[in-house]
Amino acid sequence: KDPNVQKNAQQGYLISSICHIIMAIVMAHFIQYTHANGSWSDGLKVGFICWLGFTLTTMLPNHVFSKERFSWILAAINIGYPMVS
Repeated sequence: KDPNVQKNAQQGYLISSICHIIMAIVMAHFIQYTHANGSWSDGLKVGFICWLGFTLTTMLPNHVFSKERFSWILAAINIGYPMVS
């Protein structure tokens, strides 16, 4: 019932929606650039390349420089989850 919380939630949903639209446009261009023909194997390849190039490369340094220094097994789970999903 707090108006500030509702305003922040509205802004969050708006920004999140805009980011997802941008993500879909960029992914469509990336798929077109790779000449993927719509097969499941092309989908796996494009997904893996995106995970390798964007997710792994941003999440792994966060783990290495983290003050908490979580275990490598936890890092593998956290970094591998986006690839599987």
